[in-house]
Amino acid sequence: MAKTLLYTSEFKGDATLTFINKSGIIFSRKIDKNELIGRKSESGRGTIQIPSAIVSRSHGEISVINDNYYYRDVQSLNGTYINGTTFLNKDSAIQATTLNDGDIIGFDLQKDGVHHPDRTIAIFSRTLDINVDWERIPL
Repeated sequence: MAKTLLYTSEFKGDATLTFINKSGIIFSRKIDKNELIGRKSESGRGTIQIPSAIVSRSHGEISVINDNYYYRDVQSLNGTYINGTTFLNKDSAIQATTLNDGDIIGFDLQKDGVHHPDRTIAIFSRTLDINVDWERIPL
């Protein structure tokens, strides 16, 4: 039986990131005022650490200004894709982008239009509650 998820974009709860790789959901995390996203390692500097070899130790950061959330790549090696199309990295003219409910942040390397098989994505949301016991969602 198919299941339907209903939500309203008018609800503005805590901002969350739900991290997903080819195995499914890795973890969800409430976003505090400023977060540094990086690879999980002994020398990882991120306040949010992703278990992936293709994520840089310091990959990107999320900032909050006047209740708006912004993502900025902090000179990651492989770059960041927002909704699969916007490419951000150290050489990009784009310094930061506003995050909207449902935006997908891709932490990976893309070659000839194909994403790395070990990519990790994060879904930004202010309308989903991470405390709900969600079923595993395969990609």
